[in-house]
Amino acid sequence: MLKSTYFPIEIGENKIKGQRLGQIDVEDEYKIVAQIDEFYVTRISAGQEAQFSISGSSYIARVDKIYPEISSGTFEVDLIFGSDVPTAIRRGQTLQMNLTLSNSSQSLLLPLGGYIQDTAGSWVFVIDGSGEFATKREIRAGRHNNRFLEIQEGLQEGEKVITSSYNQMADIERVVLQ
Repeated sequence: MLKSTYFPIEIGENKIKGQRLGQIDVEDEYKIVAQIDEFYVTRISAGQEAQFSISGSSYIARVDKIYPEISSGTFEVDLIFGSDVPTAIRRGQTLQMNLTLSNSSQSLLLPLGGYIQDTAGSWVFVIDGSGEFATKREIRAGRHNNRFLEIQEGLQEGEKVITSSYNQMADIERVVLQ
């Protein structure tokens, strides 16, 4: 059964071509419209699952449609519910969802900082055990997001790295820390 739930027009009002006139909803059926950072546009595909909780219960939704147009740094996807639809959901409600982009794996992650601008992730200054100096070391970077850089080679877990800008240190091999 169809039901008109949103029809914001007034007598004498003009609409331009392509402008939304209203919205028609199917009763008792919902979809989720999600905004995702443009960084992930190539990693989203139809059928991917997202998990979320509402009223203490967990649910799964699947990516149904991807709108690849980027606007303000994000793109939209439509998600549909699996077999179990929450009864406590309401139109316009905000949900926090976890969308898995790849299989989980163990990785060594380095926080992004000013160094990435100067080195493109090819080398870093690693602080020695005494904390008195740092030496330049080549690294091999993998994936990254807006917070972390995956380190594939060149660093070990627990090593400390200078993450600020290296703007004045491009030709230096060793930095004395004071």
